[in-house]
Amino acid sequence: MKRDQRQRGTAAIEMVIVLLFAFVLLNGLVLFGRLTWHLTALQKSVDSTVRIVSALPVERLSGTGAAASMRLFGDASVRAALRSAGTDLEPPPETITVKCNDNACFTLAVNKVDVTAALIFEDTLFGDPDGYLTGGILEIVLSSSLNYVP
Repeated sequence: MKRDQRQRGTAAIEMVIVLLFAFVLLNGLVLFGRLTWHLTALQKSVDSTVRIVSALPVERLSGTGAAASMRLFGDASVRAALRSAGTDLEPPPETITVKCNDNACFTLAVNKVDVTAALIFEDTLFGDPDGYLTGGILEIVLSSSLNYVP
C-alpha cells in the first residue's frame, strides 16, 4: 500500500468518528431544545388558563356541576393555548386539573385558583418509542395559582 492510500483511509475513519459524534451531539441539542419549547408552551398555557379562571364570576366557580365544568373548561383552555403555540404533544385529559382553595370548585368562598397540567414527553422526532436516545419518557408537571378576587 502506498502512503497516500493509508492516509486517505485514516482520514476516512476519523471522518466517520467525527460525524458520529456530531450526530449524537446534534440529536441531544435538538431534543433538549424541543423539550424546552414544550415546557415553555405548557407553562404559558397553564398561566393563561389560571388567569382566565380567576377572572370568572363566582357563580361559575361554585354550585352543582362546577367542578366538572371547570375541569372541562381548563382542559379546553390549556389545549387551545398549546395548539396555538404549535406543539405536537398534548397532555392527557386526566392530567389537567382546576382547583379552588385546593379542592374541586364547588364553594362560594373561593380564595385561590390552581391549574395543573402534565405533559408526557416522548421522542417523536427521531422515532425512539423505547427511549434509548432520550433516556426514557419524561413527565413534565406544571402548576400555577392566583388569588381569586371577586
